[in-house]
Amino acid sequence: MSGVVGIDIGKGSARLVHGRVKRGAFEVQAGLRVARDDLPAAVRRLGLKGARVIVGVTGRDMILRVTQVPPVPAWQLRDLMGFEIDEIAEQSGDALSADFNVLQGAALYSEEDMVLLALVREALIEERTAELKDAGLTVAAFTPNAVALHNAFVATDGREGTVMIAFLGDSTTDIALAQDGDLLFARNLSGGGDLFTQAVASAFKLDDARAEAAKRKLGRFARPGEVFEGQQAAVGRALEGALRQVTGMLQSSLTLCRTQMQARELALDAVLLCGPGASTPGLDQALTRSLGVPVERFDPSEGYLVGESEDLEQSGSDFAVATGLAMMGALPDAYRVEILSEAARGRRDFREKTVWLLAAAAVVLVHLVVMFTVRQGNTTDADTDRARLRAEVESRQSASRDYERTLRDIDELNARLGQLEQATA
Repeated sequence: MSGVVGIDIGKGSARLVHGRVKRGAFEVQAGLRVARDDLPAAVRRLGLKGARVIVGVTGRDMILRVTQVPPVPAWQLRDLMGFEIDEIAEQSGDALSADFNVLQGAALYSEEDMVLLALVREALIEERTAELKDAGLTVAAFTPNAVALHNAFVATDGREGTVMIAFLGDSTTDIALAQDGDLLFARNLSGGGDLFTQAVASAFKLDDARAEAAKRKLGRFARPGEVFEGQQAAVGRALEGALRQVTGMLQSSLTLCRTQMQARELALDAVLLCGPGASTPGLDQALTRSLGVPVERFDPSEGYLVGESEDLEQSGSDFAVATGLAMMGALPDAYRVEILSEAARGRRDFREKTVWLLAAAAVVLVHLVVMFTVRQGNTTDADTDRARLRAEVESRQSASRDYERTLRDIDELNARLGQLEQATA
């Protein structure tokens, strides 16, 4: 199975997106919202058995924080973050898995490095890994939803300026702040679409199910000059209270980013709104008025869907996290925070280190073979030279012996000639 599956798991259901890179471009093959109990059947139906999956995490199961550290080499940064991870794990009392990455966008505001650190309970990782394994999927990593939103934004929009991407889930909100395409800040908060449901439930003394039904049927935010009547007006008034809560969450996230980055002049250019909790009609316009900046609906699957998916075509905005997760798994230049259990990370590190060791051994072996070949060649050349020189020495020695014999013969002839001259004198 080629490609990667991004999966956003909720309380009773999951949203999954299957994507791949083809001819250098990302494309969405399929997208589906499915009850968690029906996930194995959906995986078989879509032909995704054995596919790699990136799993989104949010809410109380994760700690997401920004830490300031001095600029240091990568190995030293790992040590520094390791100390902080150990300290947080000790305070929480839970076994935690973690990963981190430097926030590149923060370089504009600080000489120090700002690091995004994510920690997830080991128990959750093991539980979700087993659930997805039973469904026929292979977990590659867990990633904060906010990081998935950033990757979806960069891959499909990527506009310049300061942009907030806000995903209102059923009961949580995930926020990513990007500046000129670089991640500047990330946060997750409690409260999402349930804030609007609870507002209706409180106003009309309804249980959650009936309040959700009333919100879907009558809930709308009025356009400027528009006046509602009757029950719709009452529901609209109830939603205004929740709107102020959501506005406060977004404003407080910007304020926290300004404080941590020491960027008092930081201002939003736009907000991209997505998620099932943001489905109330007119919410984007209402937030535009309350925040004072343009708020737009964000659907990262739009224009990238090549297969058929009724869920994506009708509510692609709800799949923003799942789409971003698939993009992170498929695109090589994505921003990554990849959380694994200690056992899984150990296996991955072993595989990666083994590959490098084998590669290094192959390089050394090739080097030795080359050196041996060169030396063999050099030895052969040396033997040839030695034989040639020996022959030349022997030839010259033979010539020297002949020369010495000739000298002796000449001396002998000279002696006889002297005797003859004396005899005839």
